[in-house]
Amino acid sequence: MLACIAAIALVAAACGGGGDEDGDTTGTTLVGAAEADSEGGDSAAPASGSGGVTPDAIEFGETYAITVAETAESVSLTIPAGSVTTATVEGSPTNTSAVSITATDGSLFWLAEPGGTTDAGPLITSNEETLELRLDITGVPGDEIQLTIDNALQAELADGGDAPPIITDAPAIAGSVSGLLGGSDVEDVYRFTAAPGDVLTASLSAPGDSTGSVRASWEYNGETKSSASAAPGGAETMTAVLNGEQGGDWFLRVTGSGTYGLDVSATSQNEAGSGTDAGADIATAVSAEPGTINGQLGDDDDGDFYAIDLPAGAVVTMSLAVSADSPGGVNLRLLEQGTEVDRVSAQPGGSDEVTMTLANEAGTGHLELWGADSSYEITLTVGEQNDGGSAGDAGDNAAGAVEVEAPGAFTGAMSSDDTADFFSFISPGNVSVTMSAETATTNFSYRLLLADGTEIDRETAGPGATNTIEADIPAGTVVIIELWNGRGDYEFVIE
Repeated sequence: MLACIAAIALVAAACGGGGDEDGDTTGTTLVGAAEADSEGGDSAAPASGSGGVTPDAIEFGETYAITVAETAESVSLTIPAGSVTTATVEGSPTNTSAVSITATDGSLFWLAEPGGTTDAGPLITSNEETLELRLDITGVPGDEIQLTIDNALQAELADGGDAPPIITDAPAIAGSVSGLLGGSDVEDVYRFTAAPGDVLTASLSAPGDSTGSVRASWEYNGETKSSASAAPGGAETMTAVLNGEQGGDWFLRVTGSGTYGLDVSATSQNEAGSGTDAGADIATAVSAEPGTINGQLGDDDDGDFYAIDLPAGAVVTMSLAVSADSPGGVNLRLLEQGTEVDRVSAQPGGSDEVTMTLANEAGTGHLELWGADSSYEITLTVGEQNDGGSAGDAGDNAAGAVEVEAPGAFTGAMSSDDTADFFSFISPGNVSVTMSAETATTNFSYRLLLADGTEIDRETAGPGATNTIEADIPAGTVVIIELWNGRGDYEFVIE
């Protein structure tokens, strides 16, 4: 018949300790070491320091030989907080039935079949839970088992133990950490100190023999910024792109069950060589030079601003490329005094380019980017206009007109920011002024004026078009050419 563990005594089996003179067993026998042969039969050595006295508690790392008896009794087991407990239970080949070990609170159940060995566990406790257990060992009286219970602290803390489930006292993490979740330990939290503008990366993995899946998330100021999950044998990486104000303590929260690994690192965005994230507005824009600028957008870093020194009458070529593995597109525009000059946009794996001709005024321009989580590259070329051979922009009124030769030919350029160009020449007599705008993107309007503002004639030249104004103007007369509305390059021939 089945019975619970009876009075537990450490005795010498050959002497019938714990039984009557006939050698009948009346209590469960716990032996703390392997049995030794002696003359007249086997004897059981008592647990270290026990002196044959019944122990109140099972000690970790000790091997006990246990015989099931009639009278029910239990033994205590204390499992420390933040630890992992495992057990090995071996059933004697001569047993008539399975022997079970059960905690009275139901937190564990271990079973040893006759002649079988059971590796039990793990039983995991959180950093907030110490278990005080009473163990019942039940089976057929006279059946025997060998029981070894081992315990070790979790390895999530530097000195051993479980990471807490809240940010208070969360351990710092740098590099890699291995963790474990299960039982009452369902959540681990780690702290990572980041610099403003960092890109945080965390790779989460679960070994193939893990007992369950895990999930991790980056958190900042109580908000989840990104997350990853891993099933047994799987892995996933998550990133958090910080803006220039998000330095300080970030937290990694891991939930689920089973064994997991975390590999954490941080890199600086270093946009335009600044060592950090480009500013989020004109006031915090990072200074940049013409050339190549690499940057990143993502999460709360949803906009970047760069400040560029622009010479008078600059010709600016601005191109944008977005990496093929980016989730979405990016927009880029050039601002002068807060006003948009022109813009480009690009999708993952694509690029876009625009050339702008600016007004004859030096100053600081700003590049503004916005869009999805993406890595981008800007290529910026800044040159100067050479309207009419002036090494600059033609004036935007008659007083600033650039003098050109007649007869002769000259070139120039205009854009949405450079909306007017003026030239002047001395009439050789009957004149023919021909304008062409082969590569223009919009129509140009132009006209001939006398110095007093009297209009002689006007014409329009669009993309790919050529138009001529012919006029009988006395030799030696100052003639003004005024252009407006056009975008692109143009050429004049005066005959």
